[in-house]
Amino acid sequence: MWPTQGAVPTNSAYYWCMVQQARAHATREQLLDAAAILFGRHGYGAGIADIARTAGVNKGSLYFHFESKEHLAHEIIRLQHERSTAVDDSSLQNSPPIVRMIAITLRLARQALEEPTVKAGLRLTLDSSSFEVAPREPFTYWIQRFTELLEQAVDDGLVTSRVPPSHFARIAVSIYTGAQLVLKSLGQEEEFLTESVSDAWNALLPALLITADEQTISAILEEAMMLGERRTLTIG
Repeated sequence: MWPTQGAVPTNSAYYWCMVQQARAHATREQLLDAAAILFGRHGYGAGIADIARTAGVNKGSLYFHFESKEHLAHEIIRLQHERSTAVDDSSLQNSPPIVRMIAITLRLARQALEEPTVKAGLRLTLDSSSFEVAPREPFTYWIQRFTELLEQAVDDGLVTSRVPPSHFARIAVSIYTGAQLVLKSLGQEEEFLTESVSDAWNALLPALLITADEQTISAILEEAMMLGERRTLTIG
């Protein structure tokens, strides 16, 4: 039986098992951190050898934890999606649905700037043509979530029903992903990303709202910007 109380003898099999597990976990985390940095810079074109070198391990160690570069990339995307869904937290639950949706897109834009894993995961998702199995969940999840929020806004009499909520939901997703893609290519991502997302909503709200006067639009954007600036808990 394994020891359950007191110090574990350093010459026991259980002790060495724990040591090996801790080392394996640390190596895996080093590889994920290195992959996030290099995938964030180079997309799927980042080399396995470069990732291993940045992590301070050999390629054999990398392949022990991840069977291929695609497997590693999919894990980065999974972590990115896990962290991104966390932005839709309890601090938004009492906000009008349209405010909540805009605040989420602003938080997602900020995450893409501040968190290497999120930045890398989003870039890999946008570069999905390189994958044998294209990663769609990060997009389909938010399309569904934004559709739900827009349907609530329609029911509340805030948003027009002339355009199906699912159509506007796709536009909402493209606001922050498209802005990141374009601004990254221009080298202006850090300077203008959140501003570009806000500007896009300022242009779209008149077509979306039933009452689209300047005062209403300003109030919605002001509240969304305030909520969008709030820090959210990072997972992992």
